[in-house]
Amino acid sequence: MLRLREIVLGGIGAALTGIVLWSLPNLVQSWEWKTLDLRFQWRGAVATDPNLVLVEADDESAQTFGRWPWRRTVHAHLIELLADQKSRTVVYDVLFALKDDPLEDRALEQAIDIAGNVVFPVAVRLLEKRAPYAPDHSGAGLEWKGLDLPPQAKRYFLANRAIFPLASFAEHVTGLGHIATNRDADGIIRRVPLLVNYHKQLVPSLAFQGVLQYLKVSPENVVPGDKTILLKGAQFPGSTVRRDIVIPVDAQGQMLINYAGRWSETFLHASMAAVLDRPQAGEAMKGPSVTLQDKLVLVANTISGYDAKPVPMEKDFPGVGVHANIINTLLTESFLKETSPAFHILLVVLLSLATAQGLTIRYYTLQALFVAVLLAGYASAAAFLFQSNLVLPVVGPLAAVAVTTLWVSLYNASSEKETADMMKHTAERLSGEKQKVEAQIENLSRDLTAREQEMDALQRQYQEEKVSLENRIRDLRLHTGLGSALGKLTEPSFQECREHGIVTLEESVVQTFRDLKQVAPNASTVLLLGESGTGKELFARALHRLSGRPGRFVDINLAACPEGLVESELFGHVKGAFTGATSDKAGRFRDADGGTLFLDEIGEVKPDLQVKLLRVLQEREVTPVGGTRSYKVDVRVVSATNKDLKAEMEAGRFRSDLYYRLNTIPFALQPLRERPKDIELLAWHFMDRYKNRYQRNITGISKKAMEVLKAYAWPGNVREFENVIERGVTLGEGSIIQEKDLQLKEEMASATLSPPVPALPENRDTSFLETLRANRFEINATAKHLEVSRNTVASRFKGICFQRLVECGGDCDQAARSVSGDGSDYDFVLQKLEEYYQNLVKGSAEWTDVESAVADALKRSRNVPTAYHPAIAQLVRDRFAKDHPPAGSA
Repeated sequence: MLRLREIVLGGIGAALTGIVLWSLPNLVQSWEWKTLDLRFQWRGAVATDPNLVLVEADDESAQTFGRWPWRRTVHAHLIELLADQKSRTVVYDVLFALKDDPLEDRALEQAIDIAGNVVFPVAVRLLEKRAPYAPDHSGAGLEWKGLDLPPQAKRYFLANRAIFPLASFAEHVTGLGHIATNRDADGIIRRVPLLVNYHKQLVPSLAFQGVLQYLKVSPENVVPGDKTILLKGAQFPGSTVRRDIVIPVDAQGQMLINYAGRWSETFLHASMAAVLDRPQAGEAMKGPSVTLQDKLVLVANTISGYDAKPVPMEKDFPGVGVHANIINTLLTESFLKETSPAFHILLVVLLSLATAQGLTIRYYTLQALFVAVLLAGYASAAAFLFQSNLVLPVVGPLAAVAVTTLWVSLYNASSEKETADMMKHTAERLSGEKQKVEAQIENLSRDLTAREQEMDALQRQYQEEKVSLENRIRDLRLHTGLGSALGKLTEPSFQECREHGIVTLEESVVQTFRDLKQVAPNASTVLLLGESGTGKELFARALHRLSGRPGRFVDINLAACPEGLVESELFGHVKGAFTGATSDKAGRFRDADGGTLFLDEIGEVKPDLQVKLLRVLQEREVTPVGGTRSYKVDVRVVSATNKDLKAEMEAGRFRSDLYYRLNTIPFALQPLRERPKDIELLAWHFMDRYKNRYQRNITGISKKAMEVLKAYAWPGNVREFENVIERGVTLGEGSIIQEKDLQLKEEMASATLSPPVPALPENRDTSFLETLRANRFEINATAKHLEVSRNTVASRFKGICFQRLVECGGDCDQAARSVSGDGSDYDFVLQKLEEYYQNLVKGSAEWTDVESAVADALKRSRNVPTAYHPAIAQLVRDRFAKDHPPAGSA
């Protein structure tokens, strides 16, 4: 909303604009004309009235009829042909003012008389002010009939020195019209006086006279005024309805010509030579492919070098083109409407007020942008509205914006300087007082600094003692977890798992057991995948018991068996087969006949033995070492490994046919870090086992000890967890197992190695990364390709990001480029890497010691493979050091 200040400033800007415009009228008018010309050029060509046809005496016609002027029989033939074509009106823009051959003149007279619709031009001189009439050069004795001069048209242009056609011609034409045009000061023709005052009568222009005859408007139905000329009862061809046409003119009777476009782009043109080149009268003309019936035909000379005039569209515009545009403006009623002076003043005032309001914006850049948008917006509006034939003023309104901008800017600068001077005086006055206060503040600051240092020291001491006390309290308080989760143990699935030695509260583990139970009755080969200590042998034994097979459960750890004895252990041998073979041996396959053979660490089998193992699996018969006889065996083979067999196969270390034979039904066992619900349950399970075995009075475990168990990543999984609980039961001094009894600090420290962290072997992640890149880092697609769970892929990808970030010195950009490979997915990898890192280190500032921060980070990252835990520890240590700089450091 405008305030009084903006109204005053805008009003002054409008007044200043008025003074500038009034003092430079000629310059302003010249610029206004140029903006009008630009609007014509920007708009380009528009559609013209199809009833207007131009027949031109052009260069082609000059080659046919010779040098201009031509014989008048040529013109007579053209008029006769147009009469045969039933043209409605013929405007003949050729001034036949001099006598010629009598026969030629007679032929032209007859043609004009027969046609009965021809309009001829009259040359006159225009006078803006009243002046004595000079005698005419020709036309003596001719009466040029016009309209009575009403008072409203008293300011119309005066005309004298008329040059008429020969009287013999003028007496036969149906109308005469002047061909005078009023050029503006820059020489451009933009307006035409439709009526001029000749001997106190208003006579029409040539184009206007042609339109009056074409629309059948009689002289008494032409009503001139000071702002309009009214045509009553105009009748267009093909219509029986008569209607009025209001033509806007200025006080001097001039109409602003609405130019349709460039000469070559507008109107229907026909060469006079082409029109006259026909075998006989009555045939269609060879010019435009239209009929001339009921058309208004404009005939004129357009030979190069003749009658070229400057117009807004181009400098060398044929004179007949001006008449054509006048006729087209009248016939199409596409009159250009100019706004009134009062509207001009209103525009200047409004734009000045808008500019003053816009300059209240605080920032100079926004002020400049506002002014630029206002200027461009008004100029665009003027250009756009011109397409609707509305001619807005441009120079005045734009000058209002510019002048108001300059005035308001100078005013604001002056006001700011005055304010600055006042503030400077006030600042000098306050400077003395400031020095006194600063001296007092400095003394107080010294005392405050000393007290703050004391407070900081006390605060640190308090925090350290608080943390230590909280840890001691948690280490003395009995952990009473599990709670309602124990209800799951009463469910049938969880009870059945426990009967087979599988202690869990995790639904995913129970689901694996359900799948195992479903597979058990079949003889399909089963492959158990998972890290060491995840219970692969436990699941294998459960599978055997659930299968109902009558034979034994036989197991062999292929990694623990001496290399030279693996074949003998598997297939047996005959006496004397090798040194030390003192008797026959059946081998594990024959021992497990009718039962289950568990091949643990199958990934350690050498290539030569893989071939023999594949043969046994395919043919279901074994041949002892050194023997010739084969024995049929009915054995269900269950394999287990902690290696990535698919990666081993791709590296050529494991046979693909053996892999696919063993991988009939795979089961992936979760590591303990992915089973958080089982930590407490397993702790109580093993605690009960060993307190009974060692006769210890252990009633529970402390909260602090349980927190440590949950924070540890358990690289050795359940086997390592069991050993730690056994250690706690053995070393516990009271009835509660405390943190010190577990002795996990050394293991946690070794899992969080001090810097520098060694880089992992490149080939460890190469195959996995190649698969990720091939699948555009889509987790689901990669998991499907590798035949592993989605969580396995996501956790390993996260670990690789941490490892590369450490190797790149914490540079996220360099690490992302290393992981993404060719860089096609660089943006996605960088986003995920930064997200993983921020989530990892977000809690480091909440801890007072680095070991607690590392333990917390490892607890939150327990799903990440153990191999990447050193990298996690290093990243947390680096961030902790950044968040907790040593006291006194800069």
